[in-house]
Amino acid sequence: MVRDWGVRWEGCGARRRVGHGEGDVRQVNHTVGDGAVVGDGAAADGPPYAAFREGWPLVAGAAALALPLAALDRRLAWPPLLLAAGIAAFFRDPRRETPPDDGAIYAAADGIVLAVDEVEEGWFLGGRALRIVTFLSIFDVHVNRSPVAGALRKVLHIPGGYAAAMSRSGSEENERQLLALEGARGPLVVVQVAGLLARRIVLWAAPGARLRAGQKFGMIKFGSRTDVLIPVGRARALVGRGDRVRAGITPIARYNTEIVAGSPRPAG
Repeated sequence: MVRDWGVRWEGCGARRRVGHGEGDVRQVNHTVGDGAVVGDGAAADGPPYAAFREGWPLVAGAAALALPLAALDRRLAWPPLLLAAGIAAFFRDPRRETPPDDGAIYAAADGIVLAVDEVEEGWFLGGRALRIVTFLSIFDVHVNRSPVAGALRKVLHIPGGYAAAMSRSGSEENERQLLALEGARGPLVVVQVAGLLARRIVLWAAPGARLRAGQKFGMIKFGSRTDVLIPVGRARALVGRGDRVRAGITPIARYNTEIVAGSPRPAG
């Protein structure tokens, strides 16, 4: 059975969708023109209204259900109106200012730290990586933000299951998307993981875009998990299991003092 589940990104006002059949692995690895660079500078917490554009059709659909029901009985209109309000709350996108600190690695998502461990990451980092796993409930802001300032080098989408993101063992095989970032102090990887309810991963930046620390680059709809992976030895974790973090605000790791701008990537 072929499943059309795609990655979308926006650049220069255009939206692109990559569909694939079940079992395919798609990598997007190319540069884009200057017009697709998202947020190159500190002028705005862009892209503006991106989360709203993702959510308004669902909000409008739920609210529209209230009209015919209200004609029958006004009390019947309350459930769809409350549903519309809940969906609108899910797609909220509060404006944030990331503190200027090039030694900090910030949370890529709002939520609870599920784990701090080490894993192998051969796709971009080429070796062992410190991994900080954040679980997002349906009540958290689901906009993802860049942990550091840097260039989005490539994107890899891997199909999989939809186990509850709170379950580390089950969600390890979930649908996911890997983003390779090259910062001033070296490479890191952000992983957007689908969950039990999260069936759509959205990108608002294309490969080649330069992102500020705290820059919005995408979101995962309806409950999910976001991992940040840093080469072992390059940084130390500042958070532990159970800590609550906020994307673009909470430092989750700090680069070691001997790691300076322009340091080469680990061999691999």
